[in-house]
Amino acid sequence: YLREQEQGFGLGQQSAGESGTQKMGVEGSYKLDENWQLDAEAFRQKNLEEGDVRTAANFTFERRWTDHALRLGALWAEDQLSNGTRNRSNQLHLGYSQELLKDKLVLRLDRYQSIGSQDGSVDFPTRTIAGADYYLTEATRLFAEYEITDGPYGHTQGSRMGIATQPWKGATA
Repeated sequence: YLREQEQGFGLGQQSAGESGTQKMGVEGSYKLDENWQLDAEAFRQKNLEEGDVRTAANFTFERRWTDHALRLGALWAEDQLSNGTRNRSNQLHLGYSQELLKDKLVLRLDRYQSIGSQDGSVDFPTRTIAGADYYLTEATRLFAEYEITDGPYGHTQGSRMGIATQPWKGATA
């Protein structure tokens, strides 16, 4: 993919984090067999106003069983700021999810642990996310997440909740 979004484009529906940026990358999933899947992404993003550049790559292996899944992955991100500063994050990812109530409810826990004192990228601090998804239909779910972050730019706690739907394969609203 290749996309560019000028500062202030749209009617407020665009992500503020993508505003004034140019981003190019590749992402994909490969089903290794009926139980294993590999997800990967690599991208380069440039802030058109400041000149800052972020380069990042991540991959996750997921092993699925009948009613639960285990995820293991890694992430690398480097921010090269216009003043010459480089901030890097190297992380390991471990996650688990459990399906309950005949697959209507999914509980999940994910940990992204910075390693080797490499947690300098502001958007990739060490973090833990606990979440729940309740499926109203096969394509529509209620979700709630609680996230705790710990990095050089601060310690945060936050909650997200809402409704998400997948009107067709590959799309989420």
